[in-house]
Amino acid sequence: MIILGLIFLVFGVLQIVLFFKLWGMTNDVREMKGDLQKVAALNFASCENAEIRKKFCIDEMNCLMLKQTEGYTYNHYVSNFIKSQLPLMTSQFQAVIEKYNCSEILSVEDYKNYICDKYNVVIED
Repeated sequence: MIILGLIFLVFGVLQIVLFFKLWGMTNDVREMKGDLQKVAALNFASCENAEIRKKFCIDEMNCLMLKQTEGYTYNHYVSNFIKSQLPLMTSQFQAVIEKYNCSEILSVEDYKNYICDKYNVVIED
């Protein structure tokens, strides 16, 4: 019975050690993911194919818009956000265009027109 208790004790200690090792590895994975995302962004920014750069530029601008609309319904998004907030995000969109070196193939106005056409919204100036 004592031998069985010692085996369980050793097994328990090893489980605790394993738990903390796995926990540490998840932090390493987060760091590696962040590093890989930075490398991927640099690769796309320096990519020779303009259409690929344009696609990633538009995707990132879409993500910026979605972050602003968390918690809203679709109708609220279309009617209020696009009409009121899209014109205010010009500087953020311009930063993304510069990040992906897309100024010769995509402008902020092009993106605004793309979104307005996609959601059938008219923005009065």
